[in-house]
Amino acid sequence: MDVLKFFGIELIGDVYNNRRRQLQNQVTQEKLFDEMKSHCPNDIIVFFILQRKLNRTLVNKYEDASIFSYKKITEDTMKIVDNDICNFNQVVNSDFSPLNNCCNLREYNQYLENVIKKN
Repeated sequence: MDVLKFFGIELIGDVYNNRRRQLQNQVTQEKLFDEMKSHCPNDIIVFFILQRKLNRTLVNKYEDASIFSYKKITEDTMKIVDNDICNFNQVVNSDFSPLNNCCNLREYNQYLENVIKKN
């Protein structure tokens, strides 16, 4: 048996690296929002409100969970966040005009509402 896996140390390293990548991706998103903010400020506000709701929903999964299920919850949460980032990047990206991205962001926000409801 791998001692690092047994004590969850390997998972901590994976979570840290994954989270750093996710935060770097947020910097890229913010640059796009800077270009879009004069075209669709309300859609951007809705996006951030939905992101906060998703974050609370995912963190609340730990509340009534057994400590033994934390590893699975953490892995599942990281997958959900990774999928969220991937889907955002497919819908909103620097190849599109800011106006086109605003329309795509509205679509994405609807998708995000569904993710929150599922979780």
